[in-house]
Amino acid sequence: RPIAMPTPRSSLEVPWIQWLRIATVLLLGIASAANLYACLRIWLYPVDANMGEGIVLYEAQRLAGGLPIYKALNEPPYWFATYPPLYQFLVSLWDPGNLVWARMISLVSSCWCAAALGLIVWQATRLRLAGALAGLLWLTSSFVIGWTALARVDMLGRGLESAAVFCVWPLWGRRGRVPAAAIFASLAMLTKQT
Repeated sequence: RPIAMPTPRSSLEVPWIQWLRIATVLLLGIASAANLYACLRIWLYPVDANMGEGIVLYEAQRLAGGLPIYKALNEPPYWFATYPPLYQFLVSLWDPGNLVWARMISLVSSCWCAAALGLIVWQATRLRLAGALAGLLWLTSSFVIGWTALARVDMLGRGLESAAVFCVWPLWGRRGRVPAAAIFASLAMLTKQT
């Protein structure tokens, strides 16, 4: 006579696993909120928080004034643009002399990255918790948050890359996703070439 094996309980039925999941999301949520609060404090800081922010504003002001940001290196002023022009162009549209607008572009781009990552993971796993954790892990990364608060090209480029990946994830069932992804990828290259 065979021995009856007990049926395994699913992990959702084990109370401590459910509490562990809730605690993880809460802790990551608190850490993300603290990071975003730190970003907002830098966002309102009226002067450069990083040496590259002034360069971005200078390039945006030149674009707003109809001046080129690329020129011969042997002519004064002895300065040159190191990045493609999309971020500087976006900064020039609103207030090219204000760091708040330039930093807001980076903050919104980073939040979009978190949302796109969360949606992609949710779509791949069909687990809302996995999607939430993916987005929250993005916002708690010290590498990410260090660039999120600054008026630099990095987060916009990353946000456009995330949009491109989001468009082609999954490749089945929807027309126009690959051309949209190509447009976002091209815009990302116009933001930062690396």
